[in-house]
Amino acid sequence: MKLISDRDQAMKISVSLVAAIIAVIAIVVGWMLFFKDLPAEVRTTMSLPLLAIFGLIAVFISMSLVSMSFAIFGLDDKTQAFALPDGSIRAVIALSLIVLFSILSFYLYSNLAQSPIRVLENLSQTEQAEIAKSVGADHVISSVDVDGKQHFRMVIRDPKNPASEDFAKQILVLMGTLVTAISSFYFGSKLANPLSPADSQVASIKPVPVVRKISPSTVVRGQKTTFDIEGDNLASITSAKFILGKDQVIASNVLSGANAIKLEALFDANQPAGDWDVAAVAEDGKAYTLAHAMKVT
Repeated sequence: MKLISDRDQAMKISVSLVAAIIAVIAIVVGWMLFFKDLPAEVRTTMSLPLLAIFGLIAVFISMSLVSMSFAIFGLDDKTQAFALPDGSIRAVIALSLIVLFSILSFYLYSNLAQSPIRVLENLSQTEQAEIAKSVGADHVISSVDVDGKQHFRMVIRDPKNPASEDFAKQILVLMGTLVTAISSFYFGSKLANPLSPADSQVASIKPVPVVRKISPSTVVRGQKTTFDIEGDNLASITSAKFILGKDQVIASNVLSGANAIKLEALFDANQPAGDWDVAAVAEDGKAYTLAHAMKVT
């Protein structure tokens, strides 16, 4: 049954991959067919924006394919977007905005740095003078009387539109602010949660107390005795007791340190003689025992 289930899953994933590839091919072919019939000036204007849009579409299609690949090998995380590892989507968004900002910067600069050149034919002297006055002498590249009959041919550079320049500046400022905000959010969230869940679990594990030695190791019944216990990670110890079979003696005045514990205990005459265990009890109730640590006579 598991083999059939795996085959069904593989078939579904394969169909999804084929559908995604067909969708990409259809988008590219449709783009080429639509693009080739446009005038050259329009193609130049639309090339970079379309490149950015289809580039982002290709990125997300690629991420879908990666997600499906992760699902095949059992590496998917269903609690995250696209079932990819934590932080993948934030990284893609941050990098996509940086690339989009770069493309937009080059596009706006190329359009603002060079104004389009126009050639005007068969102009009268009056028309030639009016055009030169309207565009300004700095934008007139040449003005030639073609046939000596006051038929002028003018080559001019269109003056820049101040509104377009202001809009381009605002777009650049807006994109720069957006890129900075998203990048700061991405890196800030990584710093706020620097450990993975597994690392956090490891970091939260407390060191285990270890009891190594107790002195004195021999006591006489009927006398109250002060004991010193040596070991490791003993700061969490809150109480101690001595055990022999069903008999127990609870220690008093327990003072714990990192590597030592000082306590007192009284073994009365009714307590059995023999080798007793010493148990150091931590604040969570767990006991850490050193067997046959002390002899009662």
